[in-house]
Amino acid sequence: MQKLEVDVAIIGSGTAGLYALSEVKRSGKTWVLIQGGPVGTTCARVGCMPSKLLLKTADLYAERAHFAAQGINGADGLSIDPVQVMTHLRSMRDQFVSGVTSKTTDRMDEDHFVRGFAKFTSTNSLKVNDLEVSFKKAIIATGSTPIVPASWSEIKGIYTTDNLFEINSLPKSLAVVGLGAIGLEIGQAMSQLGVLVVGFDQANTLASLQDESLKASAIEYFNNLFPIHLGESVELEQAQDGSVSVKNSQGVQRFDAVLLSLGRRSNIGSMDIENAGVELTNGYANFDPESMQIADTNIYLSGDVTGDRAVMHEAADEGLIAGYNASVDVLEQKAFKRKTPLGIVFTEPNIARVGDLTMDDSVVSVSQPIVNGRAKVKKQSTGGIVLHADARTGKLRGAELVSTEAEHMAHLLAWAIEQNSTVADLQKMPVYHPVLEEALMSAIEALGRKLEPQLSTAEHKLHRAI
Repeated sequence: MQKLEVDVAIIGSGTAGLYALSEVKRSGKTWVLIQGGPVGTTCARVGCMPSKLLLKTADLYAERAHFAAQGINGADGLSIDPVQVMTHLRSMRDQFVSGVTSKTTDRMDEDHFVRGFAKFTSTNSLKVNDLEVSFKKAIIATGSTPIVPASWSEIKGIYTTDNLFEINSLPKSLAVVGLGAIGLEIGQAMSQLGVLVVGFDQANTLASLQDESLKASAIEYFNNLFPIHLGESVELEQAQDGSVSVKNSQGVQRFDAVLLSLGRRSNIGSMDIENAGVELTNGYANFDPESMQIADTNIYLSGDVTGDRAVMHEAADEGLIAGYNASVDVLEQKAFKRKTPLGIVFTEPNIARVGDLTMDDSVVSVSQPIVNGRAKVKKQSTGGIVLHADARTGKLRGAELVSTEAEHMAHLLAWAIEQNSTVADLQKMPVYHPVLEEALMSAIEALGRKLEPQLSTAEHKLHRAI
């Protein structure tokens, strides 16, 4: 068996692993990067980017519904090529993947980039194929795998995002089981592209929305695009004709394909991590999110493998934290403050959640519908904005949005929370006309009036001259 000794072993070459590597390289420590599955980040290969490509194509095609009213003729002559849609998606997806790998793993020699699945053999060693790696510290960034119930695993026609984008042609019908971010995005896109879509979810909400008014607005809107069944589980079976039967309390429907978007499970359980002295609880390791260290071990986590904050920008930050702390002595480790939580669903309208959405007596909230000229121009006035502030300090705490271009407004709010801005501070920010941010400012001003009702509009909106 071949042997290799390094300061830091990084397992996983996705976003988290590559960001961790950047910190390890900077420190001058010796390293090895180990990759068991396909190269390329989850985001570029099977997540963020291919789903956005599908949404873009769907959005272009859906716009034809507004052509005639605006004097654009010929909408009836447009049609979908179901094979070319997927061919184009994969072509663009592959460019995103190669854009990552060509600058990273493709440039690494075999002494630094090892292909194979790592198994821990002790607290300071692991095995990859016929290679034994001894390390001082290790970073686990092996990502996650879509959840597929065992009883459904052999049914043909069931997909997850790990293989959905590999289908040759758009299906004629699709059941989406799980209406979180990815399920809702794919459901809308497929529906707009002419696929018969039906959505199912055990929860009574979409994309984890909490506010009742936004929840109702989103359910009404998306239910008009494709039928949605909430609040109950489903049963799946292989039908005799090869399709998939989906059964709920309202009956049985058959679909050419089923997308399971039931969440993802950490890959840490397949690494013999117990040999490194790490105990798992329900398939996850106990770690400090500010240092990314597993308890008092020499092992660090980063990215989706943690089961927490499973989005790309968080994986990148976690990689940096793990990479830094794995590169220094224990006494030199640092705890890093995590950024304001930010989640965006890229449907149209967007759905966004920002900051702390915990409700208690210390919170003052306001809910405003989207009443905005630019939204009307875009034929999208659905939804609203909900803001939460601390009643004592006036600081903005959190927000939920259902709105066109909410992705941009959510960033403004996340940055404001990160800077500890008060509602009074935000009311005095400039807003141009006509923009969607006017709707956001309307909600901010309504929250400001709740917090400080004694002030005039001028006092709310303007600073006093020195």
